[in-house]
Amino acid sequence: EPDAAGAVAAHAGWAAALMRQGRTAQAVTHLERAVALEPGSPANRTDLSSALAASGRFADALREAQIALRIDPSYAPARVNVQRLNAMGYR
Repeated sequence: EPDAAGAVAAHAGWAAALMRQGRTAQAVTHLERAVALEPGSPANRTDLSSALAASGRFADALREAQIALRIDPSYAPARVNVQRLNAMGYR
């Protein structure tokens, strides 16, 4: 549905701008909306993982990165997030 795709892109765009401003909690909210609209997107889930980690929500960040890898095992950004979180002691 085009409207849903546009909404996902809008939420992802807002989230990216908010992350650049260090407004991670607000970015998380927009990325959660993007994931709710498009749950099968490894990119949205990985972006959410990164925002969650930046917010200090490491266990949640790991969960989202793992889901992204289940959706697409070859998605390198999700693998990087999982590896970074594992190195921090999150499993």
